[in-house]
Amino acid sequence: MDSLDEQDEINLIFDSAIKLYHHSAINNERYMKGNNNIVCSCTIGYGEHFIRITPVATKKKELIDAEIEWILFLSEKGVSVSSPIRSKGGKYVEEIAYKQDIFSVVCFVKAAGRKVSFHDEEEDWNPQLIKNWGMITGEIHQLTRQYCSPLGSNSRPSRIVESNQLVNSINVLHEQDPYVVKQYYTVKNQIEELSKINHYGLIHNDNHHGNFRVDNEWKITLFDFDECANFWFANELTIPLYDAIMDKCRLEVSRNNPIRNKYIKEFYTIFMEGYSQKYTVDDGLLKQIPIFLKIRDITRYIFMKDMFRNNEGLQQHLTELRKTIENQLPFSEII
Repeated sequence: MDSLDEQDEINLIFDSAIKLYHHSAINNERYMKGNNNIVCSCTIGYGEHFIRITPVATKKKELIDAEIEWILFLSEKGVSVSSPIRSKGGKYVEEIAYKQDIFSVVCFVKAAGRKVSFHDEEEDWNPQLIKNWGMITGEIHQLTRQYCSPLGSNSRPSRIVESNQLVNSINVLHEQDPYVVKQYYTVKNQIEELSKINHYGLIHNDNHHGNFRVDNEWKITLFDFDECANFWFANELTIPLYDAIMDKCRLEVSRNNPIRNKYIKEFYTIFMEGYSQKYTVDDGLLKQIPIFLKIRDITRYIFMKDMFRNNEGLQQHLTELRKTIENQLPFSEII
């Protein structure tokens, strides 16, 4: 099968997958498609779960095994994560066949709580939430120093992984904007030359606010470890900051905007307060943060310039973002 886009075929695949679990499992037929996966909501017993289907052709089962081992380790250490459950056959990772294809199947307990939106919900810009976000990030960074994967240290990626989408967008911009593409590879090479002795290890690597839920007491439950990788901790400090500010400030990227700068200072101060309660921060870690913010500016521009080239409403945003890249402006003077 060339893709998982056909709804009838998706239904057939999930009908097979759901039979791997409890006899009372019900397919809720709410599908979400990601880069490599399709996720379906289901009810097992009295609890809501999500089944994730991944073509083995796009991601080897060994990578998923390593992801699940990592999540189980964090859960056992008390980190609030969306945990996998075993199938009727006692496995965390199952495989099913459909036509000529093989798919890996994992079922996760649905994370408790609700989504967070800094754009639409004023109350979500909450110091306790931001502090807890920093704390769970620091907790994971501290635990990864203790972690020794039973599947080997190379069981998850340990470099900048360029998705097919990014590669395609870079190819498009090679002709349209070679300067930005050159900047991307320059910064990428600088990152890959950073020391891996300290502040480096297996991390979530995609810890933006779309990948957790929060309860009424602002407790965070983290999910979607699909991108977990051996990588620099500084990268995982920039993801929450960058995405939260983009959401809160409605894509404002002007470095001179006082409201944007106010929110950056608030978020960064509170987040790092929580983070430093769980993980020791030093100058070596802090000095790495700006370069990861820089590559996020560049990759964002590359994606959006390609994908939204005909969207008139985003052209001003892209123009401003292009200026920051060309003038090599830092994300913020306070960082």
